[in-house]
Amino acid sequence: MKLSELNEYIQTIAALGAIIALVAVGFEIRQSNRVATQQALSDNWSIWIESTVGLIEAGVSATLAKSMSNPDDLALEEKIELNQYLEVWVYSYQHNYYVMYFDDLSERAVWILEEIEEEARNVFGSRFSRAWLQKNRYMMETEIFDAIQRGLKDVPLGSDLEYYREIDTLAAAM
Repeated sequence: MKLSELNEYIQTIAALGAIIALVAVGFEIRQSNRVATQQALSDNWSIWIESTVGLIEAGVSATLAKSMSNPDDLALEEKIELNQYLEVWVYSYQHNYYVMYFDDLSERAVWILEEIEEEARNVFGSRFSRAWLQKNRYMMETEIFDAIQRGLKDVPLGSDLEYYREIDTLAAAM
């Protein structure tokens, strides 16, 4: 075997080794991205669970019910509770949106906007919550505010209470 043939074999083997190494690096990066995505999703769900438990423990449901059924009798303390409830709702979704958007998970970010649009009628069904939305739109990402607005399009006041009536109707039919 000539020295030039040996040199060609060595170069071929080195090129194959480099290709295999690049494939391995690509696989490792893909795995790291999957782990990061799973961690981000897990963190987002943890935030929702913790905030929901906190709202239950704080007893905000009584204030929410009053805002739906008897909004004119809301005390200042209850308006403050509603303000905090709505802030938590918006901030949680904004956090989730940011994480998905900046982690280059645009399909998940779109899913979050669709979820906001779907839930808007239940969260922003009262006069207070709609007024709050207008007053506090400055603190929301445009995409978040626009999703809420799409969800409220042609939705009358009282849609939050209507949601629970719909559940009652379904339950009565079972």
